[in-house]
Amino acid sequence: SEGDLVAAASRVVAADGARRLRYDEGYQDGLRVREDAVRADPRNADKKVEVARYLILESENRGEAVEPRRAVETYRWQLSREAELERAVRLADEALAAKPDHARGSIWKAMALDGLGRGGEAEALAEKGVALAHDDAAKSVREVSATVSSRRAVAGRPRASQESPIRKRTSGSAG
Repeated sequence: SEGDLVAAASRVVAADGARRLRYDEGYQDGLRVREDAVRADPRNADKKVEVARYLILESENRGEAVEPRRAVETYRWQLSREAELERAVRLADEALAAKPDHARGSIWKAMALDGLGRGGEAEALAEKGVALAHDDAAKSVREVSATVSSRRAVAGRPRASQESPIRKRTSGSAG
């Protein structure tokens, strides 16, 4: 009956609502998890960069206008957008001090600097980060290629490029 359906739907909504977090609770929980990871391993540059990334991405998300003519309702307390971006810069600096060739650290610091209106610094740092990321990606591709080639050689199989269906298709030998 309709009454049973409404009762069942009400139970589902109540059960789901018990776990649901408001935006500010979700934000605080996400920040706490990342900060706990840094506290557990304070020398880990990746974990510091992850906190900086989270702060940068969340710095703009302070609330929303529920209705077009209403003021913005804030989700969470925030000293200021600039304070969060400055904190992200400090965290990225700590990561880069520990690991100067950290591509993501350079890129996320550049994002924070750009958000603070320091475009000149940001541009140079972003270029460095992209170059480092490109070098890291190229190195990773070479490592994977060498590993695959050595595994194929051990197994006595031809290289992947020799048996590629794509290569056959593009050369016209496949129907």
